[in-house]
Amino acid sequence: MNVESPHLVPVYLSFLSEESKVFLGIEIPNYGERQLFDYPSYLRELSWVELCKLISIWWKITKTIRHPNKLRVLEFKNHTFPSFNELSAIICNTGSTLEVLKYEGVERYGNVERYPGMIMNIANHCPNLRKLEVKATGEAIPQLSFLFESCKRLELLKIRGKFDPGGNVDEEYLPRLARIVPENLKNLEIITFYTFSISAVQSFLQNCKASIKELTLRCAGDPEKHLEAFKKYGRNKDLNVKAHTVRQLKWGINDISMYFDRDYELLF
Repeated sequence: MNVESPHLVPVYLSFLSEESKVFLGIEIPNYGERQLFDYPSYLRELSWVELCKLISIWWKITKTIRHPNKLRVLEFKNHTFPSFNELSAIICNTGSTLEVLKYEGVERYGNVERYPGMIMNIANHCPNLRKLEVKATGEAIPQLSFLFESCKRLELLKIRGKFDPGGNVDEEYLPRLARIVPENLKNLEIITFYTFSISAVQSFLQNCKASIKELTLRCAGDPEKHLEAFKKYGRNKDLNVKAHTVRQLKWGINDISMYFDRDYELLF
């Protein structure tokens, strides 16, 4: 994964251990001569990490990145779960540089939050966050207002829950978010145990300041009415509809996605 830096010309080093199934990416500025096999120095320069499995060297990584450094990208993949304290410590101590974060926050069985209050923690410590992709329960939804107020550079937000849509129909939280959505937000996906009524979706889209290019919401009620609200939003933002999808769940609930662009963008 490449996170652009305007000041450094980086060298990307990576290594994949078949035994440990851990993939680390380290960005090292192109200045001077480095001891390329000095593993501790790698960790001090750690810029991004993708973990596919928690293994014995995890404690070395967390020990290093619990202190202020250059960490910008942190992704946990393939059902890799740090402890609540580990993830909290990393966010608290390195959040000022973090730009991309991805983790799975729902327990395997039931609708149980693995990291309660973590969205609030991110809001308090990650002002430069650009991309956040998490699997979370509906408890994350009330915390999004704090995230939007704090993370003004946010470009992508994906909050995914389990396939089962649950029964909480929201009329309150989504409309509140409209006026504080970061203006840079281009991709928004919220599909958790919360579902959004047509009035909530209409209110959010009528007042949303950002020009979102990819929008996915879990919607309750007539999908045609939701689609019309999405299309009206596009017209108000001078956006063209490229495509849309409707995934039927149950109890009259659908995951609705719409993809937009502008006329001048089609020329390139």
